[in-house]
Amino acid sequence: MLSDDEQLSAVWDKGIFLENHISKTEKINCYAIDMFFVEVVYDAKEDKITKVRSFKEGHLISTPYRNTN
Repeated sequence: MLSDDEQLSAVWDKGIFLENHISKTEKINCYAIDMFFVEVVYDAKEDKITKVRSFKEGHLISTPYRNTN
C-alpha cells in the first residue's frame, strides 16, 4: 500500500480529473487512474488535504458530485 504522499504523487502524475463536489465543510476532487478512482478530500476552510480515498466501485462513485452551497 502506498503512503499518503505516494498516493498524491500518483494522482498528480497519472490521474485524470473527473469531477468535484463542494460543500460548506469540504471539497472533494475525484480522479481516475487506470481501473480505479481516487478522491482527494480538502478542508474547505483551511484548503488543506485531509483524506485520500481510493476505490474501484461501490457507494463512493455512485454519490453524485454537485455544488451544495
